[in-house]
Amino acid sequence: MTTAKIRRLAARTHRGQTFGRDGDFVAHLERVAERVGEFTRFPAVVGAAWLYAVPEAGVSPAELHRRGIDPATVRLVEMLQRRPEEVRLSPQAYPERLLRNREAALVRYAVLTDLHRHRGDESAYAPWRREHERLADGLGLPRPSLAPKSPLSGLDLAALAGHRPEPGGHWGPLARALGELRDADALPLLLEGYRAENTPGGRHCCLVAVQAAIHTIVTRPENAGTAPVGALIEQWWDAESGWEQRVAVWGRAVGRDLAHREALLGKVAANEPGTVSSAIPGLFGPGDAVEVALLRDVVLREDPRWRWARRAAVTRLTEMGCPEAAAVLRERPLDPADPPWHADPAWFAAGGAEVVGALVEHLDEYAWVHEAPFALGELRAAEAVPALCALVRRPLPPHAAIDALGKIGSADAVPALLECLRSDRPEVRDLALRALGRIGDERVVDAAIAACDDPDPRVRERAVRVLARYGDERAVPQLIRACDTAYALVALRALVRIGDPRALPTMWHLFGDAAAGRAVRHTAGQGLAAIEGTQQYVHHTRDVRVRRAYVWLLGHKPEWKPDYQLKTAAADDDPIMRARAAEAFGRLGDPAAAEQVRPLLADPDPRVRAAAATALRALPEQAA
Repeated sequence: MTTAKIRRLAARTHRGQTFGRDGDFVAHLERVAERVGEFTRFPAVVGAAWLYAVPEAGVSPAELHRRGIDPATVRLVEMLQRRPEEVRLSPQAYPERLLRNREAALVRYAVLTDLHRHRGDESAYAPWRREHERLADGLGLPRPSLAPKSPLSGLDLAALAGHRPEPGGHWGPLARALGELRDADALPLLLEGYRAENTPGGRHCCLVAVQAAIHTIVTRPENAGTAPVGALIEQWWDAESGWEQRVAVWGRAVGRDLAHREALLGKVAANEPGTVSSAIPGLFGPGDAVEVALLRDVVLREDPRWRWARRAAVTRLTEMGCPEAAAVLRERPLDPADPPWHADPAWFAAGGAEVVGALVEHLDEYAWVHEAPFALGELRAAEAVPALCALVRRPLPPHAAIDALGKIGSADAVPALLECLRSDRPEVRDLALRALGRIGDERVVDAAIAACDDPDPRVRERAVRVLARYGDERAVPQLIRACDTAYALVALRALVRIGDPRALPTMWHLFGDAAAGRAVRHTAGQGLAAIEGTQQYVHHTRDVRVRRAYVWLLGHKPEWKPDYQLKTAAADDDPIMRARAAEAFGRLGDPAAAEQVRPLLADPDPRVRAAAATALRALPEQAA
């Protein structure tokens, strides 16, 4: 499909959708595509810029394939969608994942750049700034600048009233300033601007700014009982404009007044999803059969346009908690664009086991390629392993299926995961290693040993972590090699647990390396203390941290006969060295060491005196 056809598809999908507070969503897409075109000439990337938001509008990747969209474009569109865990648990994982694919990261960077340009003030852009900066740094592109403050910002209502635009002037700046006040008394002035801009010749950017300010004021709970808000609600309650009616319903809903319950139930029965989703939050209390029946009708609607209304209905039914509400929730149809676990993570424990069979059947559908495996993994559904193994072998994104196999932990998944280690995509190999590490099969060690030579650093790190977790002697050579890399600490901990003498030279090297970190040196010392071996001498080094650690090590090795070295350390100029010497004497437990420790009770440093007193208490009674 050509770029022109992709543009028409995006225009049809997003017709009437607004962007930010200043304009049309299709115009936003055009700017994003133009921006992306400055970075790359690949048509697939420009196509992804046009289509990045169509899944949220109900057009699935499977539908894009059926329409003949380039598979490379569809893949980028899929990558640009946030995964459930990136929404709820780790938002910063989203830009990190995108940066693994420069084309996807460029599209998202262009989206945020245009969003930054169309936010009226810095506070409105704050939720996206960190993500924008991370993408900018990762791509080597400019960071977003701080938005200039509006000259009207900070003025009170009386002062702002004097800035009413001349006929034909722009209402946008004044509307944004009035919206920041959150004052119900600003509504008459905003309604004047709304009437001026809501005309065939009005400016769309100014109209959106006025609408945003009206919506902000009307939907503030503290404004619910004010006269201006009440008058607007009465005027717009049955308005022909869907937006006006939704604002009126929201204004009544935020008041949460039982006197308005019947009116809100009437709006729940409406056939307009925006109005319904605005009315439901105003319902509270135990509810009744009429409300349950109305909410059931909303929950059972499968039209993508009803997504947010369905979520609101599910939230209300969950809040009610009665048996009738629970029965409706069990009837909720499965929808890949709005699965029940997005709104209610407790759904898995409450009723997830009942739909395992349906989820397994959905694995054959492209629209479910992420959500069905995710749910099956959360449910630890062992019966889904064969179907998930078949899924990872298909030319579809296997990430969610691999992760699910790791969560389930069945050894039957090992052959399929081993095949994934031969993928040409490093993120797939990384996920497969992580899943294998969770399963615990003996074949995992051999696979991780081979992966230590992977060209991608993420896969090598994962391999070292898997080997460290298992602590298998077969992995000792690879773990020793890993001690020369950034993964030294992880590898060292595994070598300490294994206790193989072959690791001693490496441990001595890291122990005496002044450039090694404290944790690495401490772990190497633990290994030297636990594994029998020949003493090496590093106490003459100039680095005081190494000398202190060496004195600590002497206290764990009585077979080295370290009395003379500890006596020398007890007279060192460094008080920590003297304290470590006292501790080592106490740990070794030789009664004859008491005469070396007692003089330290008069040491000028309180830390040395405390260590000496503790050491004397640890020595046998007769030594005292």
